[in-house]
Amino acid sequence: MEALFEPIAQYRDVLREKHAEATRGLFEELVAKAGVDAKANARTVAELRRLEGRLADTRKRLGRWKGLHRMLVVAGWVLVIVLVGILLLLLDRKKVRPRVEALEEAAGKLQLARDAKEQEAWAQMAPLNALFDWQMPGQLVARAAPLLQLDPFFTQGRLRDLRRTFGFEENVLGDPEARSLLFSVSGEVNGNPFVLGRAFCREWGMQDYEGTLPISWVVRVPNADGRGTHLETRHQVLRAKVQKPVPTYYDQTFLLFGNEAAPNLRFSREPSALSAEDPESRAGRRHLAAAVKKLEKFSRNLDDDKPFTLMQNHEFEALFGATDRDDEIQFRLLFTPLAQEQMLAILRDRKVGFGDDFTFLKRQKINCLLPDHLKGADLDADPARYQTYELEETRQRFVTFNEGYFHHLFFALAPLLAIPIYQQTRSHESIYGTAGARASAPWEHEAFANHLGYRRFAPAGAATPSILKAREAEGAAGAGDRDVQVVAHAFRAEDRVEQVAVWGGDGRRHQVPVHWKEYLPISAMRTMTFHDAEGSTTPLFEAQKAMPSEPGWANFFRQVGGAAFFRHSIGAALR
Repeated sequence: MEALFEPIAQYRDVLREKHAEATRGLFEELVAKAGVDAKANARTVAELRRLEGRLADTRKRLGRWKGLHRMLVVAGWVLVIVLVGILLLLLDRKKVRPRVEALEEAAGKLQLARDAKEQEAWAQMAPLNALFDWQMPGQLVARAAPLLQLDPFFTQGRLRDLRRTFGFEENVLGDPEARSLLFSVSGEVNGNPFVLGRAFCREWGMQDYEGTLPISWVVRVPNADGRGTHLETRHQVLRAKVQKPVPTYYDQTFLLFGNEAAPNLRFSREPSALSAEDPESRAGRRHLAAAVKKLEKFSRNLDDDKPFTLMQNHEFEALFGATDRDDEIQFRLLFTPLAQEQMLAILRDRKVGFGDDFTFLKRQKINCLLPDHLKGADLDADPARYQTYELEETRQRFVTFNEGYFHHLFFALAPLLAIPIYQQTRSHESIYGTAGARASAPWEHEAFANHLGYRRFAPAGAATPSILKAREAEGAAGAGDRDVQVVAHAFRAEDRVEQVAVWGGDGRRHQVPVHWKEYLPISAMRTMTFHDAEGSTTPLFEAQKAMPSEPGWANFFRQVGGAAFFRHSIGAALR
C-alpha cells in the first residue's frame, strides 16, 4: 500500500481524481447491475416534468377563474336586489362556474397522470435504489487510498484495542457521562486504529435572571414660589440580577488515533492566526518574527521546569505551537524535517484542504484531533440520501456526497498522515480476531438510540435534552442477542425565588424577588435488544414484530431503520 507522507500534494495531484473516478465507476457498476435503462428513465422523467408543467399551468389558470368566480358570486349577492346582481350571477352560472369545473377536472386528471408517471419512474429506479448501502463511502475511500480502511461499524474489538493497547481513556474528550455518541466512523491506517465521531455533549454554564420591585415613597419638597412645602410621591422600579447554573448542550466532532510511536509524549496545539497570513507579506514576516522571538525567549528560560527547546525550523515552531510538549526527543522523533515540511503545507494551505483548523492533543499513544471543518460536515452515509426516481439526480447526489465525504475524512486525518513514523509503525494487536471482537460497541448502541431520538428515552418531566448512555445488561437476551440498557440523563426544572437586597431611592433596603430555575438531575432507563448479524436483513422484521406497542415504530423502520440495519448490521427491539 502506498504511503501518504505528502497529504496535500498527493490529494491534489492523485487521490482526488482517483477517488472521483472510483465514485463514478462504482455508480456505473451499480447502474449496470440494476439494469436501469437510462434513456427510458430520462424519457419518463421528461414526460413527468412536462405533466408537472401542464399541471402547474392548469392550476394557475384555475386559480384565476376561481378568483373571478368568487368575485362574481359575492358581487352578485350584494347586488341581488338590483338587476345587475342577477346578471352577474347568471354570468357566473353560464360561463365562469363551468370553466372552473372543467379546469378542476383537467387538473385532477393531470395530477393522476403525473402521479402515475412518478410511480413509473420510481419503478425504473427501484433496482438501483435497492443496491445502495452504508458501506459504499468506506469502499470508495479504500479504492482511492488503500492505506485507509474503514470498518462496517464500530466494534468492541476496535474499542478494546484503543483502550488496552493504546491506553485510551474517555475523559480525554471531557466528562464521558456528559457525552453521547451521535455517530462514529472507525477504521485503521496501516493497522493503527482510528475512530471519527460526533457526540452530543453537556456542560454547565451560567444564566442571568432578573427581578423587579416597584416602590414608592412620599417626600416633602418646597413649593415653586418658595413659600411653604408640599408632599410628592416618588416612584422607582428596583432591579436585581442573579446568576445560576444551567446545563447547555453542543455537538463535538473528534478524531481519535492510536499509535505506539513516541509512546510517552504529551503535547497540545490549537489553530494559529499566523497560519492564515501570507508569509511573503510585510505583515506576515513581522508577525512571524515576533512569534519566533517570543519562542526563543521561552526556550532560553531556565527558571521553569519546561523542557521546551526551539527546533531549527522556526516557522514550524511558530505555527504548530506545542510548547507544552514534555519530551523533546520523542517530539523530534515524530516531527522529522519531512514531517515539519508537510505539516506546514497543511497549515498554510488555502485551496486544497481546510488549512489550520484543528486542535491536536497527543496523550501518549492516543492522538485526539478536533477539526473545525468536521463540525458542519455531513458524514451520515445513510443510503436513503441517494434514492430518487431520476437517474441523473441520483448520480449527482451519489458523486457529490461521496466526494465530500472523502475530502472531509482525508483532511481530518491529514495532520496524522503528515507524520511518516505513524504510517511506519504497526501495533502488535492490529489483527482483531478475538472472540466477540466483531460485536457492536457501546458507542454504536448510543448512536443507534440517538438515531431514534432522545425523546423516546427521556424521563418524565424532563426540561432539557437527554444524554443517552448505553451499557450492556448482565445475562443473555437470547441466542446471538444482547440486552443493552439505554439510560437517559436529563434535568427537571424547579421554580425558585431568591430575595436580593437593593437600596432604593427612599434610603431603605428592599428585598427584590428574582425568580430562577434550579435544574435537578433525573434519569430513565429502557432496554434495547441488539442482534449482530452481518449481511442479514432478518433483524429488521424481528424488530418490527417486537414493537407493536410503539406508535409508528414499524413505519419508522421501513423508512429509516431498515437502512440503519444495513449500516450497523444490527437489529434492535426497544422495550
